[in-house]
Amino acid sequence: MGEKAFITGTRAAAPLTGRPEGSAAKWARRRPCEVPSCGREVMVFPVEGPEDLPGIHPDLIGAALRPGERLRSLVYAPIWDGHEAPFGVRAEPASHAVAVTNDRFLVSSDPHRKRRTPSLRVIPFRDVLSVESGSSLLPGWLVVRFSDGEKAATASFLYESTYGIEHFGALVREYRAAVRPARRPLVPSPPLAWSELWRHVAPRQAGRLEPVLVEGESLAAFACSSQTWGTRASLWGEAPICVAEAGVVVVTDCGVVHVVNEPDLRPDIWSFGINMRCIPHEALRSCVIVERVSAGVSLQCLRLKLARGRVAWHMDVPVGDSYVAVAARLSRMLEGSG
Repeated sequence: MGEKAFITGTRAAAPLTGRPEGSAAKWARRRPCEVPSCGREVMVFPVEGPEDLPGIHPDLIGAALRPGERLRSLVYAPIWDGHEAPFGVRAEPASHAVAVTNDRFLVSSDPHRKRRTPSLRVIPFRDVLSVESGSSLLPGWLVVRFSDGEKAATASFLYESTYGIEHFGALVREYRAAVRPARRPLVPSPPLAWSELWRHVAPRQAGRLEPVLVEGESLAAFACSSQTWGTRASLWGEAPICVAEAGVVVVTDCGVVHVVNEPDLRPDIWSFGINMRCIPHEALRSCVIVERVSAGVSLQCLRLKLARGRVAWHMDVPVGDSYVAVAARLSRMLEGSG
């Protein structure tokens, strides 16, 4: 019977990298800014400084930073292959980096396409009307509305929300902390308990609101809305239409936050989007209660007027009938602190 032969060796197998042996360590030592990027990284991720960003973004963000300027938050988002999302959000596919400093946003964009050049947008906080952050099943979005001279402008982009929504929630929190007024608006004494708000807000909305709250933030007032349906005429008779979705508007000493669900398509067909809009106190000019009729349904709404310089913008926030008294109190407080 033949003997079995065992072949042994001491040389380690070469890494399966497709690169010549010995180059793996060289590539491992390279910083993200030294590695070419096609904008297709796996996920959204935060970084500590511009040098940790991939592709062209270190050059764009790094060149825009002033000497000694503090970076409160810096997040990179690879390309999302889509042009639109719920709540009317529209954006061109590109990779983005967003920086929050003590007094401005820096937003770099790289389309990674021929004849499309990378760009950088600088948005001082004194020009910001609102900041929106939201998501649906897969896409997430960040939208900054601001005054650009004589007109209103928008900086918006989409990203993959599975891991990104957490990082952009932290970025929005840093923005809200940076714009917290030095002279705090008047709030009830003692302030309302946050537990009172959580009792009225759905867990889905609370999950988006809580991560953007600043440490020590005081609750002044809130008003909620519930899902409301009306009817409209169609070729097949009367069809249901959602005229108001479940949401909550919250006012604190740091600003105003409105969280709302995406309207359902039908009573038995759910939508999965949710949007959060943050408004700094300095942008709010007035808040009044108005009645709006939509699809035959009368709605009580808070009409907020936002303005920066010569640019003004209005938004209506539906509130439920049982919260009209709270909405009136909110309106008086905002007008008094404006």
